Amino acid sequence: MGETPRCRDAEWTLSRPSHLTSTQRLTSQRLPRPLGVLCLDLGVPRKYFSLTEANRTLPLVKRVVADITALHPKWRDLVYKYELAAAQARPDWGESKEQLDLRAKIEAVARQIQDYLLELEQIGCVFKGFEQGLVDFYGKLDGREIFWCWKQGEDRIDHWHDLESGYAGRQPVPEVVRG
Repeated sequence: MGETPRCRDAEWTLSRPSHLTSTQRLTSQRLPRPLGVLCLDLGVPRKYFSLTEANRTLPLVKRVVADITALHPKWRDLVYKYELAAAQARPDWGESKEQLDLRAKIEAVARQIQDYLLELEQIGCVFKGFEQGLVDFYGKLDGREIFWCWKQGEDRIDHWHDLESGYAGRQPVPEVVRG
């Protein structure tokens, strides 16, 4: 698939308990995170979908989103375990073997998620949320740019929102557009 595009901040700095020494904080270092909503511009040109075109992509989008939402809790659990190991580590010894093993697992899961996110980006949609499996598709309605909005569990795209309003601005697709 080639090299995965990266964002300026494509790494995640751990939040560390304040009781850790500065050396312990340094040994936690930075862990990779899935890019997701934190990095939407991966250099793929914007594609505009009609409602019908966006709905046609859903069988593939549903499978990719299912993979992402299944992997994200695994990534989050590994990061939590890493934080616990870092809190118990001896600061003068650097990362323990347990931390190094967890870091390798975190990196592997983050790479998998990033590959899935890139796949969605190449389809032309925008992944918006790990918890609900939100996906937006650029579209046009009454001559203005909008997002056709779909979330995991929905059979088809039945909602849209303005680019600026986000999920909170979701509205039902007008009957005249639905056809």
